[in-house]
Amino acid sequence: MAVPSADRKRRPFLLSLSLFLLLSALLVLLVLFLDSSAQSLPFLPSRPSRLSAPSSHPHQQHSPTPVPTPGGSSDPQPNGPAAAAAEAEEKADASRPNAPTPVAGGSGTSTPSRTADDSSDAAAVDADATAVDAAGVDGGEAEDDGAVAEVRWETCKVRRGVSATDYIPCLDNIRAIKALRSRRHMEHRERHCPAPPPRCLVRMPAGYRLPVPWPRSRDMIWYNNVPHPKLVEYKKDQNWVTKSGDYLVFPGGGTQFKDGVARYIQFVEQIMPTIQWGTHTRTVLDVGCGVASFGGYLLDRNVITMSLAPKDEHEAQIQFALERGIPAFLGVIGTQKLPFPDNAFDVVHCARCRVHWWKTTTGA
Repeated sequence: MAVPSADRKRRPFLLSLSLFLLLSALLVLLVLFLDSSAQSLPFLPSRPSRLSAPSSHPHQQHSPTPVPTPGGSSDPQPNGPAAAAAEAEEKADASRPNAPTPVAGGSGTSTPSRTADDSSDAAAVDADATAVDAAGVDGGEAEDDGAVAEVRWETCKVRRGVSATDYIPCLDNIRAIKALRSRRHMEHRERHCPAPPPRCLVRMPAGYRLPVPWPRSRDMIWYNNVPHPKLVEYKKDQNWVTKSGDYLVFPGGGTQFKDGVARYIQFVEQIMPTIQWGTHTRTVLDVGCGVASFGGYLLDRNVITMSLAPKDEHEAQIQFALERGIPAFLGVIGTQKLPFPDNAFDVVHCARCRVHWWKTTTGA
């Protein structure tokens, strides 16, 4: 029998549609079989499920799902291997020491009292927490990110003859200075850091206050922050620093520029026009800076100056510079190389800095 041409054309489409419907049905059955909530389908194997009823103990297992009987009884009926497994789990929970036990005369449960072992466990937990905190202080990282490490600092202990407020371990190493064979090239003013390096805090001067803010600090600082009256008396005729009430005032004078540092800076540019403060010259090393007034006033010319001076009989002159807010560094032109790279400064300034440059360059 011949098939009409119209049916021949529809046959591939019908075949494809049938195959699609068959695959869809298989996929639906597979999903329903794997889904635990699909218990209402009669042709799927039944699997036991647990009710999410509240429990009085975290380890207590839930009872099997109750199935109503045709007689109308609401008691759960154990059925098959699922019921046996649930019963075994309940017995295991009952054998545990902290499992809830039924209370006579009621439907609730009670928890046994804690034993002496519980208190010992709590003490062990406290000891572990203390050990973790100690490990964090010693440099390790505590497991608890919220823990705060407590670090206790001690005040530096200095030897006799060293000011407690000006103590610098690398410059006040009396033992290393006494062991030097020569002091001809200012070796005793260089750095001799002790080993191991001390970890302590330098004592603050009595009556210390917050520093005077810049730019006022260039001209005055609190006297109690740098209490050195010796330098005030020693340099009073050179107009370095004067005491006025609670302040130390810096008029802008110096050993080389008694007419004022501003006039001196202008004079240097007049006799050396190529210096061009702020354009051709931007960085300066001031050797033997005193109280660093030269570097402080060069800031007005857009020049940054590193002031250098030793810790000598003039007391800690660098303390004045740092308190004024001027970059400064304790050091000396001696046998050790300064911690600056080559060509770091455009100009090296020395105004009666007491450095024998010809001996330094020739190595004598």
